[in-house]
Amino acid sequence: MENFVETESELLVLISFMVFRFLFIPATIDFWDMKVFLYSLLSLSVLRILSVVLSLAGSKLDLSTKLFIAWFGPRGIASILYVLIVVHEVISIKTHETIYAVVTLTILLSIFLHGLSAGPLVSLYAKNHKEP
Repeated sequence: MENFVETESELLVLISFMVFRFLFIPATIDFWDMKVFLYSLLSLSVLRILSVVLSLAGSKLDLSTKLFIAWFGPRGIASILYVLIVVHEVISIKTHETIYAVVTLTILLSIFLHGLSAGPLVSLYAKNHKEP
């Protein structure tokens, strides 16, 4: 039963990414410009990492753990759900296309950057944080 549930959840994730690819990206690609790209990179890196590290300031976690959590926090499928909330909430705002474009491009960059960095960063973290 456990294998079935895991397989089904993976299938649903793949379907969600396919919907993202075929609906979200074509709807926003015309609004991608240098400002959208730079803000997406900034929000994916500096703003995200800084906000998570600050929110964990009172914890007993070491800095490398805080940075690891900040980099590999909500991404992928969770972010796709967030963009649906954004679309629903900001549709009445005059420049909602730019907001939608930033969110979509940030998710796309996240998929690639987190996917490419997952193996090396997890290995590095595991090597430096071995269980006693």
